[in-house]
Amino acid sequence: MSRGSKERRAKERTAAVERQQRLRGRVLERWGPSAPQDRVERAGYLAAHAILEENGLTPAGVRDIGFNCAAFTNTTLEPQLRESTYACAPGCAWCCMLEVSAWPAEVIQLASFIESRREGEVTPLLAKVRETVTLADSQRAAGNWPRVTCPLLAPDRTCSVHEARPSSCAAACSFDAARCKAYAEGISHKDKDRIAANLELLAPSRMAAHVIMQRGGPPTDGAGGGIDLHAGLAVALERGAEAAAAAWIAGADVFQEARERSLWRMEKLAAEMRARAAPAAPRLVTLGRPR
Repeated sequence: MSRGSKERRAKERTAAVERQQRLRGRVLERWGPSAPQDRVERAGYLAAHAILEENGLTPAGVRDIGFNCAAFTNTTLEPQLRESTYACAPGCAWCCMLEVSAWPAEVIQLASFIESRREGEVTPLLAKVRETVTLADSQRAAGNWPRVTCPLLAPDRTCSVHEARPSSCAAACSFDAARCKAYAEGISHKDKDRIAANLELLAPSRMAAHVIMQRGGPPTDGAGGGIDLHAGLAVALERGAEAAAAAWIAGADVFQEARERSLWRMEKLAAEMRARAAPAAPRLVTLGRPR
């Protein structure tokens, strides 16, 4: 590399750092006082604001927020929080048989990631995603928890989109893979065998969804709420990630059906929790007639 090229790149890096510092200063001045105090939530909150300060509430801005959440969760938080005592390991993919909810920005960035990495392969993948949604719907209609292998799972049982996977996928954790297998295959329905989640890993994407709402995007209790990953991904791939994001920002409830599937899951889980918390019915004792 010539001396001139080195100097030019050095100046570009310096300019980029200065721009980020100015941007961070504007964000802290405007949004810092209302930012959460928890370190992870605050980082996600300020990062989302910084991205929208630079890009505006645009498809690119929403996509970049999703990419930032995925990078923060999968390359920074997840390795730090992954304990050696966890049973999770490459090839152990029992959590990839269960339904997953994600925020729209996560799904939009995942669709964009797939479009950029799988040029010419989107159509067959979309067919697999649709097939997964249809099979899950049939199991749901029967009143069961859907258990369908994720269409993004590679033949070696590793995630083919690992660096872009939603936070709910990264958060899955377990201390006993055998219990995960039993629950994922429908052999066990016991609470102790449910695949748990490390809730701290969900913070960046949750904060990002609230920031998008603060900046004029869809509300988190409506069109900006959590959606079923596979149903939402089908929509984003069918429309194209950028077109789906543009319509969503403009107020079109493009992920409505995906959100309804996620709500069904939440309502079913809440009903099960209420049933477990209900006091046991009193046992009736039939008394004989006095003699």
